[in-house]
Amino acid sequence: MSSNDNAAAVSDERTVRKAAERVGFFDEGIPGQLYTQWRKQVHRGIQNFNCHGPEEAGSNKWESFCEWAAGQPTMAPRGQLAYQDEAIRKHIRILCDDVAKKARDSRQAMWVAIHQARAAHRASHDGEPAVIEPPKWPLPDVEELGQPSAGPSYMPRTAKGKGSAGVKKATIESNAERERVNARKRD
Repeated sequence: MSSNDNAAAVSDERTVRKAAERVGFFDEGIPGQLYTQWRKQVHRGIQNFNCHGPEEAGSNKWESFCEWAAGQPTMAPRGQLAYQDEAIRKHIRILCDDVAKKARDSRQAMWVAIHQARAAHRASHDGEPAVIEPPKWPLPDVEELGQPSAGPSYMPRTAKGKGSAGVKKATIESNAERERVNARKRD
């Protein structure tokens, strides 16, 4: 890393720190971990929405994403309450851009590792491809999900121990889609 790169990184860190201060993450009485939690939540949102910054998502989608990020419960109260203020919006965009940059870097690192692992597999297995299909077991049925003692252990539960409605609906839709695809293959 050249001295110019290092200066740019320090400048970026200062800019992000100032933006976090202006949004209110470091106000008196605000828990120190709130900013970390917000960054984690926004990082997951970036991955879930496949919205890795304005260059990839487009400016309209990115603006909507930044608005979503500002509305998260982990956002500092000042950032939530004053989101209509252009200065606050600018600082929230700076914070979101920083999280998106780190998300792009981690996505790139993941793909580099995957390609290296596949290349190592090919080298040790006489050029055999290392593309692995995900397992295709049937998802549990809705009736199974409704039973307190049934269903996969990772499934979210309600207070009464039943599977959540969102998971049930997703399972029904997934099973119906799988049946439709299998029926089309048989025809």
